[in-house]
Amino acid sequence: MSFSASLPSSTPARVAAPTASFARRTLLAAWLAALSALSGCDRVKAAIRSSEGTGGDAVWQRDSTLLEAKPAMLFRVVDFEKSRAVVPIATIGAAGFRRVTMGGRGWRAFDLAYLTSGHKLSGIRSGRVAGEFSMIRGMWESGTQLDSLTGCPMLIPAGLSDAGSVALAVSGPSPKLLNVAPLSAGDLQTALSRIPTLIAPSSGIGTSVLSRYKREVYVLSTGATPRPSILVIYNDPEQVSDTLSPMGERPRQFIVLLDNGIYGYRPTYTYTTLGNIKSPPRMRFVDYVDVDADGKAEVFFGYLRNKEYESTAMLRYENEKWTEVLNQLLRCQI
Repeated sequence: MSFSASLPSSTPARVAAPTASFARRTLLAAWLAALSALSGCDRVKAAIRSSEGTGGDAVWQRDSTLLEAKPAMLFRVVDFEKSRAVVPIATIGAAGFRRVTMGGRGWRAFDLAYLTSGHKLSGIRSGRVAGEFSMIRGMWESGTQLDSLTGCPMLIPAGLSDAGSVALAVSGPSPKLLNVAPLSAGDLQTALSRIPTLIAPSSGIGTSVLSRYKREVYVLSTGATPRPSILVIYNDPEQVSDTLSPMGERPRQFIVLLDNGIYGYRPTYTYTTLGNIKSPPRMRFVDYVDVDADGKAEVFFGYLRNKEYESTAMLRYENEKWTEVLNQLLRCQI
């Protein structure tokens, strides 16, 4: 997966951030230069203290209050040229999952608090912490901006890291998951055997056609039920013309989540798409992690909005089914 440094527009090129007045640029440069001479913790405190005398800036007052509490955070980890970029998604923990929105000043202070060189984050693999990794540089570290996104009204920062192969990361306490019973190979095959005959046809994919699709199978110990969830993703490699209407066409991607019920495994979520410009995007499984400290993990997917702009979707298990509760661009606050 390639990191897309662009925002929805017809010209996805890297350009300078939207211009401001010369006076504001000069003040910001001086502020960043002064902070760079301090240690990491001191820089954050200095950024927060600098709100004194700006009582009219309600957005910064809100942002600095959040940053002072140093909340636990969830991050996506994505490819960025020759490194890996870490991008914030939301606060997590017992207080609940909440998408973070900030003003420009708040995001710069956030960058200092979480993303600059030397900070440590915990990588997530299969819902659990898989070790720490280090940040290499922040979005505005050393007085330079890492990148910019065309047309973005408010850029969400990214920091470079040595995160390895993980796709999610957290700061703060390690998320915990409820224990689930093991799933035998026989039980897995029994659950999968229901898809071609009972589930795929109801989604417009005939049993004889399903063999054309490439299948990915994931066993997820989400803790949503006493037994693991089963995620199955079918992808037809055929590229569908953007002029083709979804009406009457068989899906080129089919996703199903199965969970154990009274009568065995049953579908608790399905997703289908042609994957062209006239239909929803193709989804990619990212990982799963508990974001609200209830012992039950949420499931994350990545996708390219308009075939170009990296985005995140999250499913939560509620009322015996998986429901999408988050869908947002990764790098732009809109």
